[in-house]
Amino acid sequence: MKLFIPLLLLSALFISCKEETESHNRHFGNSDTLVATPQPKSSVNRMRGVLDVLLIREIDSTEFYSIKAKVKPPEEKYNAITDKKLVNRMLKGVVSFADSDDDGNLIPSDTGWIVAGIKPRRGSIITFNKYDEPAFTAYYPELDILLCEGGHQTEVSFNLATGDSTENTGNPEEFVTSADKSIRLNGSYDGQECNHYFIQVKEKGQYRTEINLYDVFEERMPKSIGICNITDAFWEGNNILYLREKNVSPNVYYKVVFVER
Repeated sequence: MKLFIPLLLLSALFISCKEETESHNRHFGNSDTLVATPQPKSSVNRMRGVLDVLLIREIDSTEFYSIKAKVKPPEEKYNAITDKKLVNRMLKGVVSFADSDDDGNLIPSDTGWIVAGIKPRRGSIITFNKYDEPAFTAYYPELDILLCEGGHQTEVSFNLATGDSTENTGNPEEFVTSADKSIRLNGSYDGQECNHYFIQVKEKGQYRTEINLYDVFEERMPKSIGICNITDAFWEGNNILYLREKNVSPNVYYKVVFVER
């Protein structure tokens, strides 16, 4: 009897692993070959303190543009690849694409624009619920970021190196980095009226989200309409961020000072 129970457990474990493998192979095939994409080297690898907002001050356009004229932002250029055939080759074994039938069932297809599953270079496989699968928009090879579109034109993104999703990946078109690239403004469109903006810090070659900028403005600037649509932004050094924001009113300009605690 003591021998029989372990045999049952081993049998159940084998069946579970077999089913998981078959499910994985339906999307990714039997090949485990991953296409390596060079990652940008970190300019800052030291351990940071916790980043916080010291102050937010509304300024006028004269101050905004006079400081902008003196600042030289770091050079950053990321290629957005939208050629689906090229992306298929670059992300073979990492991203599986599909079409859907009339019932919403996914059919694996290299010509499909639906993202059926993602196998990050590190981390767990990402799958999606039926009807919630995002559609391919662009791939940024220098960043190893896949940008997609979800329901209501929501921007959905994935860091293919780590498996991080939108909240920590954002949209590369929204990136604004500080002078030494240790901090950056990031954002994405969440399908509502406003964009979602957040501040990230860089550690060990990757950025992590540390401040929800919308929440900070809502708390510190109760009379403002919040940060909804940033139309211009730049950093002065590594701790002062200047923003031009436009929502339902004319342009509003802000100076945001950050501090490590």
